[in-house]
Amino acid sequence: MGELIDLRQGRRQVAARRGFSTWNQRFGQAFNERTSPGDLPDTVLLQLIQRDQAGGAIERLVLGILGSDRQSLSHEVDPAARMAVLDITLFVLDQLRFEAMRRLGWVVEPPLTATPLLGMVEDFQSRYAAVRHRTPALAADHPGYRDYLQTFEADRGAFIRRLTPQAMEAFEQRVHQEIPPTG
Repeated sequence: MGELIDLRQGRRQVAARRGFSTWNQRFGQAFNERTSPGDLPDTVLLQLIQRDQAGGAIERLVLGILGSDRQSLSHEVDPAARMAVLDITLFVLDQLRFEAMRRLGWVVEPPLTATPLLGMVEDFQSRYAAVRHRTPALAADHPGYRDYLQTFEADRGAFIRRLTPQAMEAFEQRVHQEIPPTG
């Protein structure tokens, strides 16, 4: 009887190819529909979370997965569509930054470390929009853990987010120490 074609899987592969095309070229890696934050090499993760780079690369991923031909959002795009793309972009950026914090040992494992980026984008409205502001807990061996525990529980997410600039700096130092010098 021939091969049964899984149309959903085929659509996901096409969306992943579209979304990851610029990443594959830029980073010289092969990303696909199963790629999760935990799968990204440190050097790629670092480039994606840096302030000057973050939005553009992630926004192109989101636009590609959602089927847009655009490389970036422009002012001609419907404001509601722009907000939707920006919400997803910021959500994915948060997940990547939490992954960097996890690799530093600063937070317990974020719940979406193994979740494919494709799914985060495609299923954002139905699965992730309501939880987009959640943060992982601070690791017990982090120097700020005592302060974290003394923080009102509803403010602990803000506590974690305030660590983001320090975490990005520490992660950058870690990555540059791991890269052997050339020449």
